[in-house]
Amino acid sequence: MSNNVKNKKIFYLLLTLFPVILLVFIEVALRVSSFGYDYPLFIKSKSMQGYLQPNPEVIKRYFSNPELAPDIKPDTFFFKQSKTKGSFRIVIQGGSTAAGFPFGRFGSLQGMLQQRFKRIYPDTKIEIISTAMSAINSYAMLDFSDEIIKINPDLILIYAGHNEYLGIMGVGSNYAAKSSRSTSLLFLKLKNLKLFQLMQSLVELFQSNTKIVEAQTVNKRNLMATVAKNKTIDFNSETYNQGLEQFSGNLKLLLDKYKEHQIPVLISTLASNEKDQTPFSSSKEKLNAKDFFDAAQQYLIEGDYELAKEAFTKASDYDLLRFRAPSQFNQIIRNTIDRKNVFLVDVQQRIRNESKNGIIGFQHMFEHLHPNARGYFLMAESFVDKIINEKFVAEYANFYPMDLAWNDIPLTEIDLITAKFKIQTLVSDYPFTEKKQSVAFGEVNTFERKIAKRKLTSHDWLQLQREILQHYQVNAKTGPDIDKLINLRKAAKIAGIIFDAFPNQDKAAWIAGKLYFAINDTKIAEYYLKHSVGINPTQIEYLMNYAYSLYVNRKLNESLLILERVLQIETRHQQALKQKLRISRELLSNEKN
Repeated sequence: MSNNVKNKKIFYLLLTLFPVILLVFIEVALRVSSFGYDYPLFIKSKSMQGYLQPNPEVIKRYFSNPELAPDIKPDTFFFKQSKTKGSFRIVIQGGSTAAGFPFGRFGSLQGMLQQRFKRIYPDTKIEIISTAMSAINSYAMLDFSDEIIKINPDLILIYAGHNEYLGIMGVGSNYAAKSSRSTSLLFLKLKNLKLFQLMQSLVELFQSNTKIVEAQTVNKRNLMATVAKNKTIDFNSETYNQGLEQFSGNLKLLLDKYKEHQIPVLISTLASNEKDQTPFSSSKEKLNAKDFFDAAQQYLIEGDYELAKEAFTKASDYDLLRFRAPSQFNQIIRNTIDRKNVFLVDVQQRIRNESKNGIIGFQHMFEHLHPNARGYFLMAESFVDKIINEKFVAEYANFYPMDLAWNDIPLTEIDLITAKFKIQTLVSDYPFTEKKQSVAFGEVNTFERKIAKRKLTSHDWLQLQREILQHYQVNAKTGPDIDKLINLRKAAKIAGIIFDAFPNQDKAAWIAGKLYFAINDTKIAEYYLKHSVGINPTQIEYLMNYAYSLYVNRKLNESLLILERVLQIETRHQQALKQKLRISRELLSNEKN
């Protein structure tokens, strides 16, 4: 009798567990057979051994059919697969503004910070990796977080919120939106399971190709036209409040993850065009975006700038097309700093401080929310100040004044031309215009405009940069001295940009160092020459140039050590012997004095 009871229990237990065992078996079988897809955030670089980079196809992980995914991807940033001892690793999260649209990486927060850190932390190896890209919001950021944690960041920088309603999986988006926040969070947990992917594929079989055709059609227009056509979200409506809940809840989960791993986070307030961007869509209710905007303009005329600022903020808040984050998002962001690991960076106030009458407009913005070069510079400066003050990287930072830093930004005339054309293209379509308008590039009457036009369609970025570098180097050898100097400066900036993009290229670092030395910018020359030696420590020419840069910057003992390395390789190197003797005499003289 007891055996029968026991057998029944085992039978029912097996019966209960059978579905679970079957599902596990199917999952394992699907993985073994390489079914489905994997789109990790970081992948091994094919061109740089030992380096990782953000996956250009990562956006496809949110779509059951990759053909439905929009054509967006993060910029390419190469970083060591194994983090170097003593290095400081920063990861940036956010949408298109964090990614630097319309400039790309070198006009972005990443590019501006990288250039700034060469001056203020020249002796610290700092890696800045951006996972930012257009159309993503807090769902993607939360989804990326575990993979970001695995690469051992020392600091996280966040500038995000404008895509919360209409970005991918956003509460008001056409792209991959789910029925609720809980459903979206469940999707993030299930999407990597092969069994879940199989179920999605089966569903796809019973659907028509209409969605694919629609996706291919809308990809011919800009991303804003793709995600937001006919989307209106009233202020304080159910959908509006769901967006607030989505941003607040996801941000809490994200920051809690970083807190658990003791990773500090700098999170920024959001800035947008307050004064010069009319509302995209206004209701006919008593309180509406158009009336607030008109009132704000009247307050400006009357000189009441505080009331004008409040009314412009209301106009943005009541705009039915949610391309700009409402002001409540900044309050949500400010409320996050009650955590020990979270620090506020007030980018909005920094830009307002430099804006006419304290109201942000075209002075710092291209259109509704993407900063121009000056706007991005001020954004970066806000983060720089916090990083210095909180001593995240080092106890002390070299002083380099803001006006010199502004002249040192890693953007060229070619970048400014291409950025202008991208903005013209953006505002020629919905929601800035109802029908897409054609945009002409204009005359190609200078070298810079010729290259800019090619850059818009070229896929070989490195080859184009080499052509630009060669052009400026050749021009630096002819003409008046002032023109030679201008071309040398342009060449030095391009050479530095090439090395920043490919941090394992010793020759690129060496060329940049030589060019900066030629324009008497010896501190930054030393930075690049040091890297050339770090990559190729036995190249005598690199060592000699680096030793001389140390000497010019009055680092005599360090210069002597590098010369000793040269003499270990070539014991009778005449120039090294002469320079060693010269430095030894100076050191002796300094001791006597």
